[in-house]
Amino acid sequence: MKTNLASQKLLSEGWTRDQTPPGMKPWNDFEGGWTYRYDTRKDVVFETPCGLLYKRNQLSMSGHMSYMGIEWTEENDNMTVMCPHYSRTQLCELNHPLLERCSAGAHYEKLHFCAVHETDRAWDYEQSGQKIKDDMEKVKEKLWEEFSRQHHGRVCLYQCRFNRTDQTWTAIYDPLQCNTYNCARCVVLDKELSPQKANVIYDVKVTWVKKGVGMLPDEEKASITKGLKFLDHPKSVTVCNSIARVCKDDIQRREEMRRHMDIFLGKVKSVEVMNIRVERKVGRDLLQDLKDVEAGIEVIHASDLEAAQKEAKHQRRVKAAEQRQKKMEKKIISSGYEALDTFEQRRARKILGKEKIAILEEERIPPKQYSFEDYEEVDQ
Repeated sequence: MKTNLASQKLLSEGWTRDQTPPGMKPWNDFEGGWTYRYDTRKDVVFETPCGLLYKRNQLSMSGHMSYMGIEWTEENDNMTVMCPHYSRTQLCELNHPLLERCSAGAHYEKLHFCAVHETDRAWDYEQSGQKIKDDMEKVKEKLWEEFSRQHHGRVCLYQCRFNRTDQTWTAIYDPLQCNTYNCARCVVLDKELSPQKANVIYDVKVTWVKKGVGMLPDEEKASITKGLKFLDHPKSVTVCNSIARVCKDDIQRREEMRRHMDIFLGKVKSVEVMNIRVERKVGRDLLQDLKDVEAGIEVIHASDLEAAQKEAKHQRRVKAAEQRQKKMEKKIISSGYEALDTFEQRRARKILGKEKIAILEEERIPPKQYSFEDYEEVDQ
């Protein structure tokens, strides 16, 4: 980055790059030179072009961004903050024109960045941006009470969305989000959550076309994978029932994404999610399996696939352990345990154990070779 203004000023005062001025971090070319230490700046007061005050500790930890070739940083005295006048619709003539054109926030609201500068003014809560934010929170809470009353209390505060631009609430309910909240009672469903745990189970039917050979025509094939789990971990039966009822499209999209390349290349004709249900333990319908097989559909159970994957993983681990053991045995036999460095000796003890190492050490010691003089001494 270009050398920031704070570093330029310090360089002009005689400081060199190998020195660290008080309250600064060591020189970093990537950061544009010296940067401020946060602990020495937390009580510094900043001011917006319209006169609102901010303390450094009320801003984000960085408050920095790079936009349109300008480094908006504290060291350049143009650190940014989100304009607290969320509901304004007209352009602010006091704001930097580049920042005024840079909208932020989600797609349903339009917010603006604003550059703040260090000021000598004393901190005054009544003249601060924090007061405007606090006032907005009071308005937000009041609007929520009215919004909740209109929906007879059956709206979730954690999931509903507040538009800060037009100051309106929007009702949203996604049972998948309920997995992240530890609620004992669901206000949307107006019922207590069951303590029993379960999972959302479903089947997937995949069809494709097998190309014919010679005079044989093309043949449509199908397979059904049964007993797939939608959730990574069991959840309340109440939540699972809601997911099974309203989240079929989410399950369908996930299965299509898993096979998106095969669908794009035409290897798969269709992917259909079916038989969505809630089960505490995945079961099997043998009669339905027989009917599917008679209809020419290949039946696969997810539990069998999972067991096969676990067994394959176990075999790979066993094979890898055997290879490590053989490699370590070869090292000890060739050079000896004492010739290994400390790290290798520790690995050898972990892989082989002390008893095995002792046996290998005995095997590698060659038997004593006796000379003719030794035999003559024995005879005497």
